[in-house]
Amino acid sequence: MTIQRIIAITLLALLCGCAHIYGKNGFMHNRETDYLQAQNIAPLKIPAGYSSDTMQTLYPVSEKTYTANQTQVNLTPPDLQ
Repeated sequence: MTIQRIIAITLLALLCGCAHIYGKNGFMHNRETDYLQAQNIAPLKIPAGYSSDTMQTLYPVSEKTYTANQTQVNLTPPDLQ
């Protein structure tokens, strides 16, 4: 076997291996939109004998309702408009 064939086979094996690392089911896939497939779960239930008086949210969310006619913000830099 010539050195060119060994190099070609090695490069081909390395390039095919990248799909297993970066593919959808690979070790390092893009997880930016994974939250969109998340499912809701049932709320936590407090076991008998315990009280919910000491429980509080770590990051409270306000109950404020926002109007439907909000103004749109243009994020394009001024030089690109």
